[in-house]
Amino acid sequence: MNYLINENIFTLNSGTEHAQARRIKMLNQSGQSSKFVTRQYNRYLDRDRQNLDLKTDQIINMYDFFQGTLERTSQPQNLRDLPSLPLQKYHLENSSPDYAIVKHHGRQISRVNILPATIGLVGEVLYNDRADNVTLRENWDWRGFCSSIDRFMPDGKLSSRQFLNLAGEVVIEVVYMVGAGELQPTQWHLIQYHGRDYRFKTENELFRFFLNELGRLDPTALFISERRSMDLIVAQIETVKHKIAILHEAHTPDSDHPQQGALYPSYQPLLESVGSQFDLILTATNEQCSDLAQRYPSLRFARVQDTTLFAPELAIQPNDKRIARHLLWLGRLSPERNPEGALKLLKQIQSQVSDVTLEFMGYAQSPEYLEQFKKKIIQMGLGQVVFISPYGGPKQVQVALQRASILISTAPGEGQGMHLVEGLANGLPLVVVENRYTTQNNHIIEDGQNGLIINLKQPKKWLPALQIILEDETAWVALQQQSYHKAQAFTVAAGIKNWQAILAQLG
Repeated sequence: MNYLINENIFTLNSGTEHAQARRIKMLNQSGQSSKFVTRQYNRYLDRDRQNLDLKTDQIINMYDFFQGTLERTSQPQNLRDLPSLPLQKYHLENSSPDYAIVKHHGRQISRVNILPATIGLVGEVLYNDRADNVTLRENWDWRGFCSSIDRFMPDGKLSSRQFLNLAGEVVIEVVYMVGAGELQPTQWHLIQYHGRDYRFKTENELFRFFLNELGRLDPTALFISERRSMDLIVAQIETVKHKIAILHEAHTPDSDHPQQGALYPSYQPLLESVGSQFDLILTATNEQCSDLAQRYPSLRFARVQDTTLFAPELAIQPNDKRIARHLLWLGRLSPERNPEGALKLLKQIQSQVSDVTLEFMGYAQSPEYLEQFKKKIIQMGLGQVVFISPYGGPKQVQVALQRASILISTAPGEGQGMHLVEGLANGLPLVVVENRYTTQNNHIIEDGQNGLIINLKQPKKWLPALQIILEDETAWVALQQQSYHKAQAFTVAAGIKNWQAILAQLG
């Protein structure tokens, strides 16, 4: 069994989670059992895994494992049928679609918060004492059961969180205390696991114990660290024979000096501390492998196909949703992705093509950065032609790709560029700022064939070609066909062949 390890499936999925989910689907499709392993408690995990098109049995969450709820299917719990608050005894006031107040003889005894985007399904139940203080909160899982209980001190601070099995018994208790002026968890108590109690100082200690249990229960286990925050923990696991780490991005912001530049802090533990504990460290391009191998000669590196396109995505479909001269920038809105470079590109092309528009789709690194970016758009006089779309799941991204005419990337460095591969599958011409590691080979983009490789500081070299692509349908179609052709390199068959070569190196 392959266990691909991450923190969580976040509501706003990153490229890391998309790549991991696609790898799991590819491997399972080829008969190699694989699971998405997560550490964090997530009441919405069943909803979020559906956004990545993963099946229930392809997910293992640490808390679900100890709670015995891995195989629990959805059984929605309506607040009107809640056994603990029978309507024959209590009065229900529905003053809002988001919550309901429960009263007994005119006094509020609890508040029921509704699960987001549902009608009347229980999300949280908060119980009040006679002084109207919240003393206890039930946290209900998306699948329709109370998965944890929070208990509060008289001053309203959290004192403990208890995780329950389906019988309502406490299997894990997390204790909170004030330290250094902040409320923080101080102990994880695993209760009567196979007849024994265990205590841990941190969640990562509990996670390490959990991963060792997975390895102990499965002699065939291969552990794969998909996120840099997981590397230190996976490196310490003693019950598996083989461990792999996968890098999805460039390892240094200094793209001009990849063999000497300062590492991103999250990459330091793997590459400079625990890398020797991994059989292989995988990157999406041979060029990054080469740079890292020269920098760290004692570690073993290999290339992995970091994303896979499935048959339905590769089927060429008529598209009547495309908006002429509409550019799309897809990804995380943050300085290292250089979205401001896309604004500069737009400003330059506006001098030649007046009706060009630009759409950003991605989650911002912070609300503050998003506001700064919006102000930048206005300052540059682009408020009427630049749009920021809410970031969604794969379906929303697909809709954005279908309405685009060109997909652009202005990041100074990429592991490869998963979003660009999705652009290929949609037949989009690409405009990519020259960078490591996307433009060092012609796997994704070939200048003049399926798009343009540009230097923002030298617009005279590429503006005429971009104008032709935007205004000449024949030229656009020619690039579209080449993008479709390049997408064929990322099939399931290619991914499996690559993975078999990786396994062969494990011995």
